[in-house]
Amino acid sequence: MLFRSSDVLRLRPVSYVTKDYKISQIGFIAQEIEQVIPEVVSGEEGSKGISYGSITALLTKAIQELKSELDSVKAELATLKGN
Repeated sequence: MLFRSSDVLRLRPVSYVTKDYKISQIGFIAQEIEQVIPEVVSGEEGSKGISYGSITALLTKAIQELKSELDSVKAELATLKGN
């Protein structure tokens, strides 16, 4: 699957309490991430895990794409303003 920066908008960060140790966490729900980026989810239903290192790489790519787009818009705006 090819990751697109628009997929970032489909990710839903959540806070949750782990089943086993009752510890508060911040992250994603594996079953939700699996629908967007299945390559970063492993395990079986009830004990799925997320490879956060892989998500970091994808999020970095999305930020780079958005930065490039922003730079283009800024350059176009500067041209329109005559700067």
